[in-house]
Amino acid sequence: MTATCILLAAMSFSDVAALTRTEAAHADDVCATGVVTQVVGWRSASGVFADVADPNGRGIYFSGETQRTPTAHIDGADSFRLGDVIEVKGVATPLAFAPGIKASSIKIVGRLPLPPFAEKTLFDLRGGRLDNARVKMKGVVSGVRQMPQARLDPNASVVQLSV
Repeated sequence: MTATCILLAAMSFSDVAALTRTEAAHADDVCATGVVTQVVGWRSASGVFADVADPNGRGIYFSGETQRTPTAHIDGADSFRLGDVIEVKGVATPLAFAPGIKASSIKIVGRLPLPPFAEKTLFDLRGGRLDNARVKMKGVVSGVRQMPQARLDPNASVVQLSV
């Protein structure tokens, strides 16, 4: 699969993944290709995608919506699914934990079967090193608590798990 971007000097997937939050605040245009590993249901044209070469590696959040206003459309489809290979054009942006992409255009360019989840431990999650990565964990859940939705869309819910 090849990207079809014709942006000169646009940042790639690995360029965005390597940015600090400060660098992302002043970054250039992005044209990145990756595989969808999470579809965000409470925002339109938004989700997480990972490098095609490492679908279980660190993912990058992309958003096709800002404050409930669509900023991007999906070329050739109504929505995308897990395993779709997509090309995202937009600008890098600093997010709460890592840089992301404010998308202006999303195009489905192929499909890829996702591998089994990578098995990790709670210790592996420290410091955000696996932010937006696909992981599987084993353990005992000792508590579940519904969290307030102060900063989220009213249709979303967040649950805190104690392990």
